Amino acid sequence: MFQDIRKNLERDRKELLELSTRSRLINTPRRKTRIRTIEVIDELSVEIYRILVVEGRKMSFLPAPEPVTDEPAVEDSSIEAFGQYLAQPDDSPTDSQGTATRHRDNKLQTGLASKQLQSRLLQIYYDARTLEEEQGISTLYLAMGFLRWFDAENSERDRYAPLVLIPVVLDRSSAQSRFTVAFSDEEISTNLSLQAKLKVDFGVDLPELPDTEDIDVSAYFSEVAKRVGGLERWDVRLN
Repeated sequence: MFQDIRKNLERDRKELLELSTRSRLINTPRRKTRIRTIEVIDELSVEIYRILVVEGRKMSFLPAPEPVTDEPAVEDSSIEAFGQYLAQPDDSPTDSQGTATRHRDNKLQTGLASKQLQSRLLQIYYDARTLEEEQGISTLYLAMGFLRWFDAENSERDRYAPLVLIPVVLDRSSAQSRFTVAFSDEEISTNLSLQAKLKVDFGVDLPELPDTEDIDVSAYFSEVAKRVGGLERWDVRLN
């Protein structure tokens, strides 16, 4: 009897899932300025998971460097034009495993300027606190790994959906302090909306996540990539 009830609850829960591209769990806008999200850039999911979940430490947010406005003009226009396609060589210090130290610290890099980052954090913080006070639910998650997917084979528009959702708490000790994010100790889950979407529309089974203590995020992303390998242009993005 208990098993039947659980199956019915699971079925009802899936029927409530939003599977259209209006849902951010199905189609997450990236690099947009007017949404209540913060995109973390140039980080490693395995390291974030280690710091937040395994070690139980807090992380803060690092704004993008302020633009330099007083650079001298470049005389050779051909060099200037060519240079826009080149990135600076990565000479960041690394540890004994070859991982850049910026990936092992407790700061999450973002592409937002300092004031914009603080404004976005304040907005998210107050929205989350209001929801928790009024409805008793927590809505803050750190999404790790994204599936890039397409509606159809001839579609030119790529879409992104998060794969692993870590429930987190956003907080600060005072109005003058930086915001920090910490693992809330609630259940880490895969993207149930995406799981249902892939099954219904594409016949792909998104793998389940094991219990928190057994999660290997690298292995999970590899398994997802394997299962969508037959779909042209689909892939797993780690940041």
